Amino acid sequence: MKKAIVSIAIFLAATIIGFQNCGYAPQLAESLRPELDPDYQQLMLEQTKETLANDSKANDPVFAAAPSKYIGRPFMETEPVGYVVMGPPPRMYRFGSETPQIYTDTWRSALREYKRFLIKIARNIKSERLVIISSSKQESETNRILNFLKDHIDLNKLFIVHIASNNSDDRRFDTTPNRGLQWWRDRLPIPVYDENDQLQLVSTYDESVYIYRAPYLARMFAAEKLHSPYIWAGGNFVANTKGDCLIVNRSYAEALTPDWVFIYRYKCTGRLVRLPPLGNGVIEHIDMYASFASDNLVLVSNYQYAQILQQNGFTTKFMPTPRKDPLKSTSGNSRTYINSVFLNQKVFMPVYGEPEDNQAAKVYSDLGFNVIRFSSSNIVLRGGGSGHCLTYTYPRVPTMRIFPNDEIEVLHRGDQLDEFR
Repeated sequence: MKKAIVSIAIFLAATIIGFQNCGYAPQLAESLRPELDPDYQQLMLEQTKETLANDSKANDPVFAAAPSKYIGRPFMETEPVGYVVMGPPPRMYRFGSETPQIYTDTWRSALREYKRFLIKIARNIKSERLVIISSSKQESETNRILNFLKDHIDLNKLFIVHIASNNSDDRRFDTTPNRGLQWWRDRLPIPVYDENDQLQLVSTYDESVYIYRAPYLARMFAAEKLHSPYIWAGGNFVANTKGDCLIVNRSYAEALTPDWVFIYRYKCTGRLVRLPPLGNGVIEHIDMYASFASDNLVLVSNYQYAQILQQNGFTTKFMPTPRKDPLKSTSGNSRTYINSVFLNQKVFMPVYGEPEDNQAAKVYSDLGFNVIRFSSSNIVLRGGGSGHCLTYTYPRVPTMRIFPNDEIEVLHRGDQLDEFR
């Protein structure tokens, strides 16, 4: 389906989605969003409607409200982190001679920015472990990663793993589709805790394409894997320890996803706030606009979202927005300081060489975080996301429990951390 024939979304009806105290009635749009990939939207919509047709819980009032007993809670990103998952240092992608030079230059600059970002993460690994998921199990690739990182991290704090595929087309796990940038936030399962405070991992939308990842990653952390029947993305989910969750109904398919999925899978037993799409031409995941700095404080960069969150009882602090990249031809501005990575009182914040960089850093530092800046202008320009999209953080579980299965091939194993019990 060509984008030229995709009409602008027509809002048809206001339907209440979420708990009664959310105070927002999102609009459902039957037509597709022109700024999002139309083929993928159509796939999502078809799968969501098919799932809804067979979902007995969708219209069951028992599953439409918070449970009467404690069933667990989400993992909050400012809690103690044990593992940072990232992709390897990318190779320079080879572009064809017909590719415009400005496109080639900015992509290569984006890959260099990612390498520097990876180095900054590695240098700040203290009590944690850095897990690099390699697309190859060749010894030469493992050595390339080790040589790149050996001067920046104690190799006893590094794991390099390869995840086996249950699909013969292992190219699905390669870096080529993203020119070397891997968006792990959307691809990996979401960590939550069950009623006994045991780690569980909830599958996300990419399980429909990368079907082998969620169960194998769950076994990697010796955690129970929960299956979500609906397509979702990890970047479109932020939560605190109270079970308050923020998401964006950025497409018709996502707006159709019933509340019970978030309540009983993602443990959103507090306030579930489903925000409206902004239609501003950028990736409208919640991690571009809002994040929990603490259980009681939400950092937000959009005034409309700030107002909705305040109406739902949240305390908000406004984060400045950097200036739009002059090279970006679309209407939106993907630059954001919200798409940062929290790592045990440190925050890795993207910067763009703008005056707002210092203003945003002050917001984080005033909240007690040690701010570590990394350049992200080209990453955002070419990929539409930043540090939060490129990483996944998992809670502290003992490394003596990690990788207990044949599907996770450990190419380099760091030390165990028994104190993570």
